[in-house]
Amino acid sequence: MVPRIDFLGDVPDEIWLLIASFMRLRDIICLRLLHSLTQDQLLWLRLLQGLADMEPLPPLATQILKSGAGPDGIHVEELCRFVHRTEKTWIETRSKPWSLTVRENSDPRSTTPQALNDNSALTLLSLNVFKDRWLLIVYREALMELWDLYPELSSKANVSALNCPRYDAICRARTQHHNLAYGTSCAAVLTDDDNALLVGVTSEPNVTIVLRFSLDFRDRNYVGSEVVATFSTPSPTHLLRAILPNSSVLVYSRSQVISIVHMETHQEWNVGDDEGEEALWNGVIGAIPIADQHLLCVKTRSVELMTRLQPDGSLSDILSRSSSTPAEWNQTASIVRHEFSETSFRSVSIADPSISLDADGNSVLNITFLAFDVLNGLYQYRATANLPSLSDMPLHMEVQLIGVHQMAQTIPLTDQLEGVRRTRSGFTQGSRAFVSACCLGAQGKRGIWVERQRNSVKRAVYGYKVNSERVDEGSPGQRYITGQCIYEVSSFDLRDDLTHCAFAESTGLVVLGTRNGEVLLI
Repeated sequence: MVPRIDFLGDVPDEIWLLIASFMRLRDIICLRLLHSLTQDQLLWLRLLQGLADMEPLPPLATQILKSGAGPDGIHVEELCRFVHRTEKTWIETRSKPWSLTVRENSDPRSTTPQALNDNSALTLLSLNVFKDRWLLIVYREALMELWDLYPELSSKANVSALNCPRYDAICRARTQHHNLAYGTSCAAVLTDDDNALLVGVTSEPNVTIVLRFSLDFRDRNYVGSEVVATFSTPSPTHLLRAILPNSSVLVYSRSQVISIVHMETHQEWNVGDDEGEEALWNGVIGAIPIADQHLLCVKTRSVELMTRLQPDGSLSDILSRSSSTPAEWNQTASIVRHEFSETSFRSVSIADPSISLDADGNSVLNITFLAFDVLNGLYQYRATANLPSLSDMPLHMEVQLIGVHQMAQTIPLTDQLEGVRRTRSGFTQGSRAFVSACCLGAQGKRGIWVERQRNSVKRAVYGYKVNSERVDEGSPGQRYITGQCIYEVSSFDLRDDLTHCAFAESTGLVVLGTRNGEVLLI
């Protein structure tokens, strides 16, 4: 059988030389001219722009598209090749994972207690990757680590820095604040200039601390950190969901209600109401601010868009007014809701929001999120909404189901009457697995999830590319999210369960966290 050639670069140079040897002189000169044309930067810039619509791009490529030209030392052709190569290889099976271990204290001014060593028992609270480079690890013991996954980017901003091996990752900061005891929730956000990372942690007993990690470390080998704010958490049930650095505002959730707190005045206002004791529990599982004026809130059974939170001025201005009342605050908020059908989501991963202008010049929000129901499986949605600039404009939000990977399905009453076998849980036999964690990339074009096999010791990690086409939420039998297994491990110890996951979307580097606090790179 003749091997199939998918790319001209797969043809050996000897074959090209043999072909050229049969050409006339004029044809060889034309071939050289074509070669010169393929080295034109404008050609590769247009190709990179086309790739941006289909594939996630590394931050280096985003900078080039914004400026229209590549910085010194960066070849656009190399970036295009990197994006194409990553698209082909990121869902391939991974080799043995690399365990992240702090080999030495990279920050000589570290505030980590000497008694806390690498052998201490730790429990993961969250894993997050920012700008496909910075890995933030927060433990329940209030220990925070900031890892640089691609340290060579500090000295050379080119594509070769993205090809460094996993074991080159460096811990730039490791700190534990003395006022924190046992972490209960956390949130983190990059500043607008991407030069700092704000991290907020709530801890027992009722303490909230916000730290700032400066990412502009230049000649130093470590990242400096400082405490921005310290105050009492309103109650032990308040969980930190988001930070709005421009407005000095923290967003908490308390059961089914969103609480907004000003970091300086400590004023607190609640947005939304409890749905009553008789209603099904609909707690908050995720929230993301949009343009410091709106908030998308994902709950176990619904998604809500809260907008027009301020009739005049910013959130900071409203919260700093001592004359404002909770009733006045709730009257200014406009909330629209979309109910989910037959699902009770446990966790959600939200991509970065995108705001564009329609033909009439109005702002339109597009945001994608991936949620999982332990029994039902994975569901990916896209929310589209108008962001009204005037208080009298109506608010409208449309939520589309664009991907589903169902594990088990509820048995309709009609099928039960027809003799379909009913299990004790009320679900079909479905898949012999359930989801334990999931993550959607910041650009919303790739995703991963962790799956645990029922009646088995196998744990598997799947990767998939987002399908942007809309699907019908009422067609349960099909699997629209088709992932490929990129890593599988057998573990007899429940402490080795994969409970957290994150990844650098544009490079394909996956980060996994276990129940015993170990962090792995694959």
